[in-house]
Amino acid sequence: MNAEILSTLKNVINSLQEKGSGNLETEIEDLKEIVLTISNADGAETISTQTQADEESIPKEDYSTIIEKVMHDSEKPNNENVTKLAQEDDDLDANNENVGASSMAEVTSEDSEEPTNTESIKSNPDNSNATLENDSPEESLMDLPLTPENIAKATAMQKKVIIQQPKIYQAANGQVGIDYQLSLNDLGLDGIEILGFDNENHTLEDIGLNYNNETNELIGKPLQPGEFEFKIKYNYPVDSAHKPNALDNRILKVLVNPDPRSLWQTLEPPEDSIFKKPHFDFARHTYGGRSIIGGSIRGRSHAHAGTHRDDDFIISQLSEEIVLLVVADGAGSAEYSREGSRLACDACDQSLKKNEEKLKQLQRILIDYDESKAGELSGLAYELLGGAVKSAIDALKESSNEHSHNLKDYSTTLLFSIIIKRETDFCVISYGLGDGIAALVDTDFSIQLLTAPDSGTHAGQTRFITMGDTLETIQNRIRAKFTKNIHNMFLMTDGISDVYFETDSKLEDVNCWKKLMDDMNGAIDFDGDRTSDEFKEWINFFSKGNHDDRTIIWIR
Repeated sequence: MNAEILSTLKNVINSLQEKGSGNLETEIEDLKEIVLTISNADGAETISTQTQADEESIPKEDYSTIIEKVMHDSEKPNNENVTKLAQEDDDLDANNENVGASSMAEVTSEDSEEPTNTESIKSNPDNSNATLENDSPEESLMDLPLTPENIAKATAMQKKVIIQQPKIYQAANGQVGIDYQLSLNDLGLDGIEILGFDNENHTLEDIGLNYNNETNELIGKPLQPGEFEFKIKYNYPVDSAHKPNALDNRILKVLVNPDPRSLWQTLEPPEDSIFKKPHFDFARHTYGGRSIIGGSIRGRSHAHAGTHRDDDFIISQLSEEIVLLVVADGAGSAEYSREGSRLACDACDQSLKKNEEKLKQLQRILIDYDESKAGELSGLAYELLGGAVKSAIDALKESSNEHSHNLKDYSTTLLFSIIIKRETDFCVISYGLGDGIAALVDTDFSIQLLTAPDSGTHAGQTRFITMGDTLETIQNRIRAKFTKNIHNMFLMTDGISDVYFETDSKLEDVNCWKKLMDDMNGAIDFDGDRTSDEFKEWINFFSKGNHDDRTIIWIR
């Protein structure tokens, strides 16, 4: 028996030494306690230790001699069980790494010759050692030999901790700047009294929310994005049979999405890029007793990518009675479309100014106009507007040849109207190629489309003046209209029309036009000193999914 004890002690001590225990003195005291316990249990007066050379008897009172001898004689073990003990113990809580053999001493009675009754331990659910059993239901760990493997098993079982995961309540997502309201009853947080929400870094108020204990709701307008967790402090009602459980943690999670506008970058185009143009342009003219307002701005998608504004426009007074309005939308996929749109607008203006005599001839036809002159009007309109379109195409070809570029790199839409004032009314002659919109909202709120947009069968699909059949279709794209009032006449690119008129069918919906006019009148003081600044703020409005360049001309 003594030799077995000595062997066991040597293995345990070697294991401790191999681990590099930082509290070896405590371990030794625990081993001493084991020796005393076993000695008392056996009723032995002496403990015999035997080596290969000799056998000596040591009184039980001098048990320190045993331990000292074991430590002196021990060598590093090459024992699979001891290695396993070290590996398993390393995985346990560092604060309890010295439990080892002492835990076995705690579960062994020092005053009785029989081991502690494990049944009595099981009957007490609050006793932390209640689960210290061997795999065999009929054999207690206390009945097993004191080996490193059994010590490790007992230690591991004693260190088991019951961890109860908190209950997670996932709130509906919010968004920065958008009103938020959430009933906690809908999450199953009813039947308790909520006392507050804890987070060491922030409060509900810090993120823009408040708790209304009367309605059991979270309300507010989130101020910052992120995923936030709050520990719910709660109590049960006085008349409830339930009591708060320290392990019953409840966590509220709230995800706040960022304001999409905050995610957009504003980058400048490369310094060495050619064909630069300002990101914003604005113009105001007076004609026929009306004010004409026009503006164009670089879209968010272009600003985010650090590219140029591809749209362009012109408001040009050709004479006291004639005004020209032009808008052009350069193709986003064409590298130099920003120059294509600018050249197209300028070419139309220059072409019509050069045709001063034909413009005067047009005025003469319109003085006494009747249906008998319709053919003459149509022919002259074709010469003037068709000539402007041809001039625009020639300007793009000339630039592409000069810079050795592909003509398609200058692709742009083209939409323009010339307005001729007569004695009592106006004649509006328009040309349109592409997806721009030209329309007149009459005083009775009837809608007159001045061109037919080329929307295409797929999103983003349209036509450009660089396409081969442009000259062949000019006649079919020219329309003339007589109107008593040019008030509320519009020309715009699809950066505006896509927002206010989602489909072509809505182009004749008066409510869509009223919404456009109300928005502009509400945001811009057209008679004030800040008209340009206010126009710029308005035209840069945020619309989810609509981030293209925007250009519009409005006769007010």
